[in-house]
Amino acid sequence: MMRTPRKPMTVSQLNRSTDRRFDRLGREMRQLRQEMRQLRQEMRQMRREMCQEMRQLSEDTRRHFDVVAESLRDDLRIFADAIGLHSQRLDGHQIRLSKLERRF
Repeated sequence: MMRTPRKPMTVSQLNRSTDRRFDRLGREMRQLRQEMRQLRQEMRQMRREMCQEMRQLSEDTRRHFDVVAESLRDDLRIFADAIGLHSQRLDGHQIRLSKLERRF
C-alpha cells in the first residue's frame, strides 16, 4: 500500500521513492528465498532422519516378532509332544479295556 505524500512530489522524487520500495521488496524477496531454501533443507534432513528411524523401528519390530514366533513354535512343540504322549497312553487304556470287555 502506497502512502499518500504530505506534499506534492516531483517525478524524480516519485521515481526515487518507488526505487527504494522496489529495492526493499527485492531484499525481502531474497530473504524469503533464503528462508525457503533453509526450510527445504531442514525438511529434507527431517525426512531422512524419519526414514532412518522408521527403518530402525521396522527392523526392531521384525526381530521382536521373530523372537515371539519362535517362542510360540517351541510352546506348540511342547503341547504337540504332550498330546502325542497322552494319545499313546489313551490308546493303551483302550486296548486294556477292550481286552477286559472280551473276558466278561
